[in-house]
Amino acid sequence: MPSEADGGLTTTLGLEMMSVNGEDAQEHYGDSTPGHVPPAVEARPNVTTLTGTQPTMMPVTSLLSAVDATCKQTDDLNSSKNSPNETNQKLLLPDGIKPYYHDESAGIAIFLGDCREVLPGLGAVDLVLTDPPYGVSGRHDEAAIVVEGHAPYRRQYGDWDKEWDPSWFLALAAEVLRPGGSLVCFLADEWVGAYHQTPLTQKKLGAWVKTNPAPRVRPGYQHALELWVWQVKEGATPTWNGGFTQSNAIVLANAASLEGTLVHPTQKPLVLIKPFVYRHSNVGETILDPFMGSGTTLRAAKDLGRKAIGIEIEERYCEIAAKRLAQEVLAL
Repeated sequence: MPSEADGGLTTTLGLEMMSVNGEDAQEHYGDSTPGHVPPAVEARPNVTTLTGTQPTMMPVTSLLSAVDATCKQTDDLNSSKNSPNETNQKLLLPDGIKPYYHDESAGIAIFLGDCREVLPGLGAVDLVLTDPPYGVSGRHDEAAIVVEGHAPYRRQYGDWDKEWDPSWFLALAAEVLRPGGSLVCFLADEWVGAYHQTPLTQKKLGAWVKTNPAPRVRPGYQHALELWVWQVKEGATPTWNGGFTQSNAIVLANAASLEGTLVHPTQKPLVLIKPFVYRHSNVGETILDPFMGSGTTLRAAKDLGRKAIGIEIEERYCEIAAKRLAQEVLAL
């Protein structure tokens, strides 16, 4: 789930500085050179200017760590390691289902409906990148959480988030992925075990470390991590454009801080999603987001020269996503 608190952050790592206060954040994806083993660097604190937040320790194995990969300028997006896949150029859409939005020139399509009805008709895709329901809404339907000094609090993201079982989604993802295709998916803590029960091969569990997580209204641990998983379909070598290595801890502020007013209750920052698109797919390949929301994955795919298919059950978010996609890609 997204952190809802706003705040600014300045982080220093190695020789670079990233300001992610909503105004100066930039999108950079330079990765370490393939075959180059980066020298080990001792852990050092990420220096923050966010009032009330103590500097945190993050193990750094390279000057091009997860944070640097998000903030280093991309000069190699069109390099040979990220060149078009000539064998997969046509966007394969399901027969008999009309897209809500379709940009044929960019190879982008949105479908309004339940992904369980749309997915079986899709052709093979190269990457499934999505943020599905967590099943956390409605746990306190009987009453809001009330803590002295705080406004009443209730986690209610929508009916789509009240019940969730990832098993059917993982099965459908395995069917639609090509051999060697990847699944990158965000998940709640309690679903880690369920995501291991998958027809795909588990590669890595990672975390988005939020620099300004939502404040906790009751005693206990603050929810400052959001997990993600990388899985692949056997049968071919998976795409990896991340150089020698990347950290599985991504340190970044929330979408409200980076992008302003949220248009979806569980919105992810564009700069969080773009590196996943870049590392796990090539130019011209097809990205699928079966829980599209406001279209962040599709926007990232379009910006990086990929084709994309999004499926969303609520029309208001389809409309928001279509407007985001209608914007032209700005040249770097």
